[in-house]
Amino acid sequence: MLSSKLQASIIKSYKFNLEQKLWLMKYVESITSRQPKLFIKLLNESDERWGTETALRIHEAATYLLSRKDMEWGNRVAEVAIQLLRLEKLLER
Repeated sequence: MLSSKLQASIIKSYKFNLEQKLWLMKYVESITSRQPKLFIKLLNESDERWGTETALRIHEAATYLLSRKDMEWGNRVAEVAIQLLRLEKLLER
């Protein structure tokens, strides 16, 4: 894990507003504590709340704050969620 000073520097470089900074910290916490439902909820809601570009920036910032193992877990969970959404859309047809 990075030092708190380095973490703060990374977050500052993204120029997030206060709400987005807090969101990023919840996002990171949902991954490190292995809470897939919360992680997917935050991932989806960040896109709805601020748009895809900001949601991707939040995800990108998280990649710098997380260990490789944690980020791999998050990516696997996100991939499963994407597959479930695709399946849901197919079933709606």
